[in-house]
Amino acid sequence: MERIEKLDIYRGLLILLVVVAHTHSPFNILIYSFHMPAWFIISGYLHRGQPWRNFVAGKITSLLAPFFVANLLSLLLLAALQVKGLSNEYLLKMPLDSFTQRFFQLFSAL
Repeated sequence: MERIEKLDIYRGLLILLVVVAHTHSPFNILIYSFHMPAWFIISGYLHRGQPWRNFVAGKITSLLAPFFVANLLSLLLLAALQVKGLSNEYLLKMPLDSFTQRFFQLFSAL
């Protein structure tokens, strides 16, 4: 399928509008009134039909696999905190730079 330059431009403009809307601009109501429907229209226009099984398999590998990996890492972090006698509230109270330093200290000591 050939690229349609106008659609690339429209998508780029929509991305900019989302950024502008997230900055709490006075144009939020206007931007929110059309930017999501525009995304759906462009996505539907560019959708290439594929078998249902391939679609589901692709979603499983692209969404569920990272979800489970992230949750496994989270569980390992919480287990390491419990071994050290700390709670997850300990993480919420420390600054980010201190968090990263403590994170690596936790796992280097295991």
